[in-house]
Amino acid sequence: MCNEAVIVAEALTKDYGDKRAVDDLSFTVRPGLVTGFLGPNGSGKSTTMKMITGLIEMTSGEILFDGSTATMNTRALISATLAGLIRPQVSDVNMVSAPIMVKERGIIVAEVKRDKSGVFDGYIKLTVKTEHRTRSIAGTCFSDGKPRFIQIKGINLDAEVGQHMLYTTNADAPGIIGLLGTVCGENGVNIANFQLGRNRPGGDAIALLYLDAPFPEKVLEQVRAHKSIDSAKRLQFDVGGI
Repeated sequence: MCNEAVIVAEALTKDYGDKRAVDDLSFTVRPGLVTGFLGPNGSGKSTTMKMITGLIEMTSGEILFDGSTATMNTRALISATLAGLIRPQVSDVNMVSAPIMVKERGIIVAEVKRDKSGVFDGYIKLTVKTEHRTRSIAGTCFSDGKPRFIQIKGINLDAEVGQHMLYTTNADAPGIIGLLGTVCGENGVNIANFQLGRNRPGGDAIALLYLDAPFPEKVLEQVRAHKSIDSAKRLQFDVGGI
């Protein structure tokens, strides 16, 4: 029997005004098992189900093209971005259907172009807003032609994009590098690259690990279980021949 998780929820949070309906909820559902989801009325069960099925989703967004990217075929780039955004809810979406589906869902996505504003010749930044939070990510390509993340959640970093990656969030504190390195080493996970970033000393911090192979589920659960880690997620990218 396959032991791969069919649902992995990480740090789900949902606010309605000043009331928090779901607070930092994480769980895993595996195939072939009956999983109970219990709680009193008003504990957030229905809200959680809506969140994981995509019924509560992004409400608006912005795609920023800075510098040289503003002269590219932005329509194609926007279509590809929108397809990636809604693919978790609609698996068969493509670049043609994505803009239509986004419009039907009442999601407003703004396109912004501007001249070079920083050290990069050009970059693209995506900002997504839901009912309870705002998230952003920015990326560019250097002279070697390889894509890189340069900002996540407002935190600057320089992380090469690999096929297999691990993304973690935590409060900035000593020991995170050692923790992740030890867990990977003890479980035979080889790290090709390791990048860290933080918004301020003692504030929010992130780590991106570029791996040689997919991060094993059992090791992921071990990372998530550590008190210093707020969330951990496996990432996979189609990097092709880059």
